[in-house]
Amino acid sequence: MKMVIGAAAVLFLAFNSIGWTSVSGELDQAKTKGRVVFVLVTEPGVGGIGEAEAAINGAIQKAGKAEFIRLDRTSAENAELVGRYRLSGPQIPLVLVFAPNGVMAGGAPANGLTVDRLLEMVPTKKEVELISALQAGKGVLVLASRSGIAGGDEALKGC
Repeated sequence: MKMVIGAAAVLFLAFNSIGWTSVSGELDQAKTKGRVVFVLVTEPGVGGIGEAEAAINGAIQKAGKAEFIRLDRTSAENAELVGRYRLSGPQIPLVLVFAPNGVMAGGAPANGLTVDRLLEMVPTKKEVELISALQAGKGVLVLASRSGIAGGDEALKGC
């Protein structure tokens, strides 16, 4: 019995010494680095993980500054994230996309998800500003137009 406890303690210390962190901690680290994050939400026994991982890895190769994090929604250490993003009910596997500033920018069921669709969910800088304001509960005024249409500046004056 002492040998098993000793081995578990050594394993625990080894994980902590190499920087074992929670998913929340990994998201914080990616935010500090200014990286897009693709989070694969899953749980034990779920199929379709290989296809989702392939799409995410392809998106990371094309996107550049991006990271891949797996989140087991049944793990107690992820309970806060599961609650915050309401992940207990959606179909899984599910892929979430976090902007470089840590704001969740989108998500979709992994079934049939392509590299191109994942890359479409990566927000532009202006989209990040909009999403950040909305998630902070701030009022947002959006003026949408097409290029070549005059009067955008005039429309803003009326606001």
